[in-house]
Amino acid sequence: MVDFGSNDTLSLSSSSLLGREFLKELKKHPNFILGGRASRWGEGSTEYLSQLEEHIAEFHKADSALFFNTGYEANVAVFQHSPSRMMLCCMTALSMPVSEKECIGADIKHKYEGVRTGLALAFVALESFYSMDGDVAPIEAIVREVKEQFPHGNAVFVIDEAHSTGLVGPQGSGLVSHLGLEKDFSIRVHTFGKAHGASGAVVLSSRDCKQVLLSCVRGLNFSTAPTFTTLAAVKAGYSILASIEGERRRDFVQSNIKLFYNAVNKHVLRPSCQHLGIITIPMKPASDTPKSPIIPIIAPHAEQQL
Repeated sequence: MVDFGSNDTLSLSSSSLLGREFLKELKKHPNFILGGRASRWGEGSTEYLSQLEEHIAEFHKADSALFFNTGYEANVAVFQHSPSRMMLCCMTALSMPVSEKECIGADIKHKYEGVRTGLALAFVALESFYSMDGDVAPIEAIVREVKEQFPHGNAVFVIDEAHSTGLVGPQGSGLVSHLGLEKDFSIRVHTFGKAHGASGAVVLSSRDCKQVLLSCVRGLNFSTAPTFTTLAAVKAGYSILASIEGERRRDFVQSNIKLFYNAVNKHVLRPSCQHLGIITIPMKPASDTPKSPIIPIIAPHAEQQL
């Protein structure tokens, strides 16, 4: 069966492989407590959770990792608890509808004195693979341009790697790691409900930033910590990502992406459909770039057909 309706891009959550690895993890800890019991400020911060966060941080070459129940909660926490009084947040237009002119470095520096002089931070927020159109962010070019525009070093790079986690980079560690730019990104969000086959998310950051989030995020302070079984599923997923089988599955995804693009490009009806504006599918990305499994099929006149 071909799955076009989920984010299970490595087919882990629907495979017995993840289940077997999960059961192995449970057997290593036969006396585990089933419930979360308390928030992170109580007994919810278990030794197993702390060890998992350390493992995840090491896996992604980060200073620290902080676990959240969902990727949405992780992103909200990052932007609600950044130093807003001294911050200008510049998101790319693919993330949300903002003025393109507002995100040009020279215009920002001219308009915002604090940014120009280096007294205020400019948070540059990106996604590795954009979830609507599947665009792969040109991270290297963006980092290079932003550093040139902000010579005081007051630009803070933040990236959401929800759709690249598990698919690219050493052992599936993400696009930033694929490009070797770990030191350039102050905050990275990785989620586990897609290629990873589990649930939850982490914020990768400095240890100081982690402590601020632990202290201030109400969603952590007033929510029960993740259960052992949730964490064990994440640990099991990481074990598979780091294995030969994980590499095989990543290669298979890239092969399927290439196969899909080639089949569409060779289809006899494609030229006429494109010409009439019935359906548009972007051309295959350049061969030297990682390919996103998100391929948009754009139907400009869909409302008229429904």
